[in-house]
Amino acid sequence: MNTRTTKFISVLLAAVMVFLLMPLGAFGSDIVQRGECGEDLRWYLVVGGLLNITGTGDMQDYSSGESPLYNNNKINEIRIHEEGVTSIGSHAFENCKALKSIIIPDSVTSIGEGAFEGCNSLKDVYYLGTKEQWDNVQVSDGNDPLAAADIHFGEAPAIASGTCGDNLTWTVDVLGRLTISGTGDMYDSSDYSLFGGYAIQKVVIKDGVTSIGEGAFENIEGITDVYYTGTKDQWNEVHIGEHNDILNYAIIHCTDGDVIYIVDSGNCGDNLTWTLSGNGVLTVSGTGDMSGFDRSFDSSYHPLRTVVIEDGVTSICSGAFSACRRLTS
Repeated sequence: MNTRTTKFISVLLAAVMVFLLMPLGAFGSDIVQRGECGEDLRWYLVVGGLLNITGTGDMQDYSSGESPLYNNNKINEIRIHEEGVTSIGSHAFENCKALKSIIIPDSVTSIGEGAFEGCNSLKDVYYLGTKEQWDNVQVSDGNDPLAAADIHFGEAPAIASGTCGDNLTWTVDVLGRLTISGTGDMYDSSDYSLFGGYAIQKVVIKDGVTSIGEGAFENIEGITDVYYTGTKDQWNEVHIGEHNDILNYAIIHCTDGDVIYIVDSGNCGDNLTWTLSGNGVLTVSGTGDMSGFDRSFDSSYHPLRTVVIEDGVTSICSGAFSACRRLTS
């Protein structure tokens, strides 16, 4: 196989992986059916038999044979995307005879009567919590196919994997979660493409990781939360190489609390200062009148979303936040 052919195949495979991880809105005409299944829950069935469920709260309960998905033999896979989904409704997937696998977030605490009745092809259940959490889920009668399936804890099917250190591996799953596991230092990424080509939605870093390689996260955009399986003190011992700015702008969720970095600061009055944290919160502190910022907070500077003005501030200058188009509170 010549070099040109090899390069073409690599590009094609990367494009396929990006498509597999696209958000629902990107499917466009690939959605063949859609509907509601709760007050704040929506479902989308796309070409190929994948049923996506998004939103928050409880799924609606149905009587036998009344679910909009009843006896839908196009469905072969279900992904419940949001961790805010709290239940699977009674008879929700009844008689979906082609269903082979489902991903259930650990926010689900109950599964209604007959939710999987007649789903006799169900083989794999990917539960994103622990076995202990699963044992506490209230599963009502009429879900024998669920009980007969293989339960996989804390994981979803991987679509890509590789090595990122002598003793470190990475995986990207179908939900767009990048997980880095193992022990030791991560490789530097000279071309900043260690995890490029995947629409990563969430990053999980295991506590055996001792350093983040230079440029490892350079080409990953939009990550606001990183989940670290160790403590805050352990995270502060992890060496972070250059060109990983996205980690400064994310909330690092540790087992004993969150790490939020101060990414910039300055003056905005004779006795006033401002600080900008990585989670997009600008705090104005001190006493007296605001005279203006020594920075411009337009959308190209930082995704500034929240402003906190402490009670010593007596005035806000004209146009102080006029360029903050992403400000929400």
